[in-house]
Amino acid sequence: MASSKSYWSLRRDVACSIDILDDVEIMDDVEGGLEGDVCTEDNLVVVVDDMDVVDSHPEASETVCDTESLFSCTSDLFESESCEGDLDSSSVSSVDDDISDDNLSQALAEWVRQHNISSSAVNSLLHILHTYHPSLPLEYRTLLGTVRTVAVRDLSNGGQYSHIGISRNLQQIFDTNSEESCFNCNDLNIQFNVDGLPVFKSSNMQLWPILGILKGMSCEKPFTIGIYCGIQKPSNVDEYLSEFVNELKQLQEEGIVLGDRRYFVSVHSFVCDAPARALLKQTKLHSGYNACERCVQKGQWLGRVVYPKTDAPLRTDVAFDELSDEPHHHGPSPLHGLGIGLVSLFCLDYMHLVCLGIMRKLLIMLMRGPLEYRLSAGIIQQISQRLINLRSAIPCEFARKPRTLFEIDRWKATELRQFLLYTGPVVLKGLLTETLYKHFMLFSFSIYCCVHSDLCARYSEFARAALTKFVTLAAKIYGEDVLVYNMHTLVHIVDDVKLFGALDNISCFPFENHLRCMKKLVRRPGMPLQQVVCRLSELAANGKQLTLAKAPNTLTSSATQSNLVSKQHENGPVPADMKNVYPVLQYSQLNISGFIIKPTLRDGVVLLSGGEIALTRNIIKHEKEILIVYQLFSVRRSLHDYPFSSSDIDMYIVGKLSTKLKSARCNKVEKKCVCMPLKDGREFAVVPFAHKE
Repeated sequence: MASSKSYWSLRRDVACSIDILDDVEIMDDVEGGLEGDVCTEDNLVVVVDDMDVVDSHPEASETVCDTESLFSCTSDLFESESCEGDLDSSSVSSVDDDISDDNLSQALAEWVRQHNISSSAVNSLLHILHTYHPSLPLEYRTLLGTVRTVAVRDLSNGGQYSHIGISRNLQQIFDTNSEESCFNCNDLNIQFNVDGLPVFKSSNMQLWPILGILKGMSCEKPFTIGIYCGIQKPSNVDEYLSEFVNELKQLQEEGIVLGDRRYFVSVHSFVCDAPARALLKQTKLHSGYNACERCVQKGQWLGRVVYPKTDAPLRTDVAFDELSDEPHHHGPSPLHGLGIGLVSLFCLDYMHLVCLGIMRKLLIMLMRGPLEYRLSAGIIQQISQRLINLRSAIPCEFARKPRTLFEIDRWKATELRQFLLYTGPVVLKGLLTETLYKHFMLFSFSIYCCVHSDLCARYSEFARAALTKFVTLAAKIYGEDVLVYNMHTLVHIVDDVKLFGALDNISCFPFENHLRCMKKLVRRPGMPLQQVVCRLSELAANGKQLTLAKAPNTLTSSATQSNLVSKQHENGPVPADMKNVYPVLQYSQLNISGFIIKPTLRDGVVLLSGGEIALTRNIIKHEKEILIVYQLFSVRRSLHDYPFSSSDIDMYIVGKLSTKLKSARCNKVEKKCVCMPLKDGREFAVVPFAHKE
């Protein structure tokens, strides 16, 4: 009987008995007479001599096949052309020549970065592969080019800070995206963000990264400038920001040379939540009596600090620099020397203010507030059921589907935005009192106009008046104690719209996604700052940026002509005048303007450039021209009449498709729409997309 061996000992024995290339014998005819087990595949024969191992441990036999399968997959991965027919001696030789350990090393490194594989797992895999590819490195750090030392500065409160740099990030972006339009002028506008990020649930350890976005890119992605790590937020903000401020000031004055051109860096805006803005500007927190960042008024105490005035005198950048309103300041801001507007360039982030702030608060008050406006359990159940019924109608661009109101404490910012802009006006209609519903519609319509890039300029003054009325009515409906910092600051948000455009241009949504990715880079409790910096250095060394893994149904707006259409088929409807056109290729997916269009009711309802609402039935391509085949909705009327007719902003109730098939070039598609079935199922509420991811 064979001696007892561990699984890994047996695996090594089997591996040693197989030399994948040297032990391959090509035979024209295989007959009996071979000693040992024979594993055949067409005319490829591998002879295994160690009978005891194979017989005693069936797993070992499976290991042999797994090894061959792994080799086969690796061959397919690196072959420039697919091999057809049987594998003969010439094809084996070509595979051996085509497989490069350098290419394999690069592919492994990319796989490790993409899936965030732990270092111990990578080291184990490298030791296994080293038997067949001796030139592969044996260690994770060598494979990924990890820096061996991280420059860390100790701060006075016990925390640590590591500065990566603005210049280094700009150089990396230029190296990979030098054709972007933002590099055609001499000024580079950067948007900055500072926020806190808890690292572990069981300790107070937290990161405070300084992030940036280069504006004007076709796909704007955050990059990391510096990171603070400690058990509390930075207590000395001057010490925390010193390297950032010095570098930014130098880039403003001297610029940076990228390629053969000198660029000067300017501050586009700072986008932070209220506590981070107060930290950077050294002003009172949002719970203070003089906390409003946009107007000069002292709050009143009504069980909490409230701001009842909507027409108080506005703050100016000059007055802020002079510290003229002393109760508003803790001291001079470390950003003062940059020469930027510390009032006008510090935006009111609508992700925290509107979605996580006011929208969540409204729903919680309707569910748990005083009896005079609290909704009954039956109405809450009906609203929740309507939300659940809409799950199958929500387009693929939305990362989350609607949930019940009973889970409101767990709703994310994207869910609250979805409710405010799209589903809320539909599911609340007929269930709220007229007063409550009209009050909500003031909020929903005005924010929709502020988020929509094509409507924000035209409806800015309407939005200002509607939001001011919303805040005033909120005090009458819910009580004056509702006029806290968030509710009051809503009247100032239109000032940012007039200065920067749509609210998505100054939103924390992309930064929050980046922070979520950053948190995943911490794999063990010790030295989280060093871990994050090392992972970021590995990405930078290979020209990569920290991004979320894309879901199958997501798309950036930078789609090229080569990947506009996908998923070819042959059974879709084609207009009669095009049936004889040859060749006509049919597809079931179109990627355009950042949207994915499919011939379904969920993902196929679009707003055409003429203002018509259409249902996509097919996607066809003739030569280089891409067209959508569609049917128009013949019944169309306004979805809402308050605060104005929703047909003015292309929101409709539609029904009854026309029988005639039409076609149009794909560039006639203006917006994709959210199409939500109404109660009878014969009509649909159609709302064009306003936000961008």
